[in-house]
This record gives sequence, C-alpha cells and structure tokens, in this order.
Amino acid sequence: MYEVKEEDLVSIASGNHSSVFHIARTKLVLKKPVNGAEPQQDIERRIYDRLGFHPSFLTYRGIAASKSGAIGLLFDYCASHMLSSILDDATWTKGLEGQRERWILELGEALAFVHSMGVIHGDIGSHNILVDEDGPAKLIDFGGSRLDGSKCLSFPSARYRRIPAWEEEAYEPEVKDDIFALGMVLYEIETGKHAYGGLEHDEILSLMEQDKLPGLTEVPRAAMRNIIRKCWEGHYESSNDLCKDIQLGTVECTM
Repeated sequence: MYEVKEEDLVSIASGNHSSVFHIARTKLVLKKPVNGAEPQQDIERRIYDRLGFHPSFLTYRGIAASKSGAIGLLFDYCASHMLSSILDDATWTKGLEGQRERWILELGEALAFVHSMGVIHGDIGSHNILVDEDGPAKLIDFGGSRLDGSKCLSFPSARYRRIPAWEEEAYEPEVKDDIFALGMVLYEIETGKHAYGGLEHDEILSLMEQDKLPGLTEVPRAAMRNIIRKCWEGHYESSNDLCKDIQLGTVECTM
C-alpha cells in the first residue's frame, strides 16, 4: 500500500463519483471516491486486479493510503487527451487525423479483452477513452462496470445506450450494449464530431426511441460504415467478431 500525504495532492479532474489528483513530485495519480462511491472504487479495484497490465488500460499500482486509512486507487500518470475533448476541435483535422485507424483497432482489441475477462464496461463513450499521437488508445473508468454478472453501478449517457428507455434501476448491460456504444464511438472517431452534437439528453433519447441514429453517409469509409451499422443493429454476437471485422476493415481502409 502506497502512503500519500494529503498536502501532496493536486486536483486535476473531478466527476460524479470520483476526484483525481496528481501526487506532487511523482508520476502517479490518485483516484479518490466522492459522494459515497466506495462501492464503485471497490469494483474498479477488483477489475484492474483481474485485467493486469495491458497497453489499452491505465497502469494500476494498487491502493493508496494516508494516515487516516485507505483513500483511493493509484495509477501511473497519463498525459493523453480525453477523446470527447478533441471531437469538434481543429486539432482533429490538423494533428490527429492519421491516428484514427490505430485507435479504432486498439479499442476493438481492448473491448474483446475486457469481455474475455468477465467484465462488461457499461459506460463506453468518448468521455471514457484517452487518445494521443503516440501511445495506444485507452479505455478507462471501470467504477460502474459489471464483473462476473455483478450489478452495474453506472448509467451511460443517452447517445451510447442501446436501449434508450432503460430505467437506471434495471440497467444490466450485456456484451451487445458495450458493442453498440463502441459503434457510436467509432462513428465519432470516423467523423471527428460528437454523435447528436448540440442536442440535449432528452432530445437524443427521443430520436433514439424512434430509431433515428446518426447518418452513416457522414462516415467516409465504406468498410467502417458497415462495421458501425452492424454494431448498432446487434449483428455481432461477441466483441471478438467485431474485432475481426475491424482488423479487416482497417486494412481495407489503408490500402
């Protein structure tokens, strides 16, 4: 267990269930639960223990503690961009455009690995993916995920839901829910913009309940249009099947 001094914690991010701090004079960050999110921290710890080291996940270093006891999870610092922060940004077309095939392939392989380890992420979206020009794309935030059929502790935003009308209390995502959500991320990577950009939560839900998904004509490459459509329509029975199509599709797209 890594001992942390509270005065060394520098806040760098916060969300509904956690706050993230850089630990001064180190290359480590601390993810600390807030608003009673200790159950989310526990499931995330168990998942990272199972996943082990993988280039498409954050490097988990164990539990951090202060003099008052355990306070959070410890990870190597990662300087990558949140995918959601670069969509609709000029950086996309000027600096990162050439990376999309690699990111798509890495995310497909990451999801296949997650599922092979008995984990359903449950909240895949551009807000939970880190990307940069050199390192691999990373799938993050397993605090609400399902492990060996456990209850899901998070609820995805509207644009990433396979079943829009699903009530939060009954939300039990399966493999196809993760695949649907990844299909929406692939759409965003391919087009360089948020799916349903500019619309509010209820507006997106209304469109999805009418089966009005984003237009695939905006996806420039035919192979990726087909892969995304199959994600949305539930054709993939496993993420391994999706990953095989992505491997073939990215080769076709670069020929």
